[in-house]
Amino acid sequence: MIEGNGSLPAPPRSPLFLSVVMPVKNAEATISRQIEALIGQKLDDAAVSGWELIIADNGSTDATVAIASSYGATFDALVVIDASDAPGASHARNAGARSAKGDDLVFCDGDDEVLPGWLAAYAEAFAGGADLVAGPLVTEEINPPESQWRPSPIVESLPSRWDFLPFGYSANLGITAAAFSELGGFDESLLCGGEDVDLCWRAQLGGLSLRFSPEARVHYRFKDGPSAIFRQTFTYGLSDPILRRRFKKSGLRTPVVAGLARWAWLAKHVPDALQRGAGRERWMLTAGYCAGRLVGSFRERTLVI
Repeated sequence: MIEGNGSLPAPPRSPLFLSVVMPVKNAEATISRQIEALIGQKLDDAAVSGWELIIADNGSTDATVAIASSYGATFDALVVIDASDAPGASHARNAGARSAKGDDLVFCDGDDEVLPGWLAAYAEAFAGGADLVAGPLVTEEINPPESQWRPSPIVESLPSRWDFLPFGYSANLGITAAAFSELGGFDESLLCGGEDVDLCWRAQLGGLSLRFSPEARVHYRFKDGPSAIFRQTFTYGLSDPILRRRFKKSGLRTPVVAGLARWAWLAKHVPDALQRGAGRERWMLTAGYCAGRLVGSFRERTLVI
């Protein structure tokens, strides 16, 4: 287990009850594989007294709820809740957490797939006194070969943004229920993304530890197609000025040179946007991120290039 911020290890804890929280919306094409991967998780009964799976539906209009509910016949600790009263995955996660019975919360997504040993790795980390835990997001097997130019978000260590503090992605993130309550959960106003970064940074600035668990592996599914890639990275870019404004007083600095280099790369590779294949997708990924940052800068009145 690797500490993300140099905090001293906390004392071991007694056997735990874990709550896995999965926000979903229109995930009928992928949710079965994720649920089956979760139900197949093996745990040491000496370390964990039990666990539950809470699926928080954020307003699906397809068969997601029906598919999820059907697994209740084979896994009686599965609960499907209606979290459609407000938009956003963060709202669904928070609603799921409020329904949870566990000492510790572990978050995953309905379009990914946890690997064997995933939940056991979280149990070990929490039993060892961790406050927050994040694991690798791997992409080699779940995505087609033509998308492998995109690097995995987390592979061997926790990422950091702007050399500030490490963080974990909400697709593979755990936190004690006590810490989650103390922090007020995910910020539901961050509909554009960055809520996982915000939560991890607030936790660490508040004195909590963030650990990396290499064994808590998740197959992470990429967005498919140039338009979907652009929309995703555009929302990521929107969140950067918000994070800069919130954490500037805590020492966050956003480098200008790297941002200018992205814009220069876009200008140089405009012909790629007119082609098919990986070159176009790479251009759309960078264009979405840069455009999101620009729009976010105007909205937040704080410049992030």
